[in-house]
Parts: sequence; structure tokens; C-alpha cells
Amino acid sequence: MNSSPVTATVNWRGFLRKRQPAWLGIGHQLRPLAPKGNYRVGPPGVGRAYIDHFIEAHRSDIVGRAVEIREPHYCERYPERVTNVDILDVDAQLPNVTIVADLACMPQVPSNAFDIAIVPQTLQYVFDVQAAIGELHRVLAPGGVLLLTVPAAEQINWTSGFEADYWRFTCRSVSQLLSPFGHTEVESLGNCLAVIARFRGVPAARLGRRIWAHDPMFPVIVGARAVKDGPGH
Repeated sequence: MNSSPVTATVNWRGFLRKRQPAWLGIGHQLRPLAPKGNYRVGPPGVGRAYIDHFIEAHRSDIVGRAVEIREPHYCERYPERVTNVDILDVDAQLPNVTIVADLACMPQVPSNAFDIAIVPQTLQYVFDVQAAIGELHRVLAPGGVLLLTVPAAEQINWTSGFEADYWRFTCRSVSQLLSPFGHTEVESLGNCLAVIARFRGVPAARLGRRIWAHDPMFPVIVGARAVKDGPGH
């Protein structure tokens, strides 16, 4: 007696949905779940979670004479050992700015002026990146520290007056750019899931602990700590 084979029915749609969760917006949608905005406003996104984590890990470097870009966000968060804060930006209309300057050319800022420079998510808006790094090196005192974050995977930002969004970075490019400094530590922050979530606008909390499984092949943010040669502060 011949028995006919039994054909198993596989629910491929359900299987793929488990492998590719709908809350990441994978599928037929062409737009992100949330529009690009100020990375410090609203529920923390993946990028902001990585930036905050990176600065928190190096909070002991935030001492003495500090300069931060655009607003004193981290100097106010970690004020314990800061003696003076300057805020640098090209926009003189911003309420907290004390130094109006282009990061790539700031002759009005004296050399060796700062012990710590906090520069989050800024270099992508500077065309002459090498000149900006050279200027940051010049204005830091010997032993001074640069805390830098740059985007590796991020949509183009044409909002909030940032018409000139030029660059995305890798760990290797950041390491090369920071060659004027005596000591550098460069970190890749992100993984494949976090990259997808970043582009889809998914809040960091939705990823849970998976956000911290860093994969150097899929950075969202590159963080760097660079120390200028000389005695420490």
C-alpha cells in the first residue's frame, strides 16, 4: 500500500515576523516611525543613549576649564570639578554661547585654553574636519582631553538650521583624524539591530539590553577620547 507524502504547511510570514519584529518597522514602510529631531529632545533614541553612555563613562575627565559645543548639557550634568565653562558655536543667537567661532578656524581662542573639550555630534557639520581637529588640539592645554562623538549610521539632518551635513565616520577614520593627539581611545557603539532602530526612529528602551551588544561591523556612534601630550591636569 502506497502512502502519499504529507506536506507540512509552514507559516513563513509568522516565522519572519519573529525573526524581524514589526516594532522595528521592517517591511514596506518608506518613512521612519519618528522624524529626525533634536537628539536631546523626546524619548531617548539609540544615538542619544550611546552618546550619554560614552560621556558618563568618561565623566572623570570633565574637570577644570571646559568648552562644550552649543549648550552646557554635559558640563551641567557633571559640574563637580569644573571651574569654568565656555560654550562655542557659530550661531551668536544661541543663549548660552560665549565663543562665536567656526570650529575649523577660531584664531580668537587662545592656545592651551581648556582642560576638557566636549564635542558631541558636531564634526559631521564641519567640511574641513582635519582643520577642526587641529584647532581642538591647539586650544587644549597639555594633558587636556577631547571627548568626541560622531555619527556612523544616521540619516541626513536638514532640520534645526543644519543645512550642511557632510560626513559619516568609522573608527579607522576617527583614529586617523586624531593623530595629532598623543593618546587616543576609539570605540564603536552599536550593532545591526541598533542601526535599524536608529534609522526607523525606535526609542532605545524598546531594544532593552540588546542595545549594549556592540558589534564593530555595525557602529551607530563612534566615540573617542583623545589626550594632548603633556602633563595631566
